[in-house]
Amino acid sequence: MVDAAGLLVGIFSERDLLNKVAGLQTPLNQLAVDQFMTPRPDTVTADDTLAFALHKLDMGGLSAPTGGRGWKNRWGFCRCAS
Repeated sequence: MVDAAGLLVGIFSERDLLNKVAGLQTPLNQLAVDQFMTPRPDTVTADDTLAFALHKLDMGGLSAPTGGRGWKNRWGFCRCAS
């Protein structure tokens, strides 16, 4: 998620889905993403090394903002790297 200025304020990942949403009885169209997102995620930049990014992934995940927008999780990285 990005704020009005386009800055990254949180992410909603597969981990959030499995740990926070799965099993809820409330219809999903009645739930806001910000209730379940991970706020203030760790990030990497284009200048960081691949080793640094992989270490962060191994330690629990990261976000890779592109100009303050967007992110890639472990699975997105694996798809991009293959």
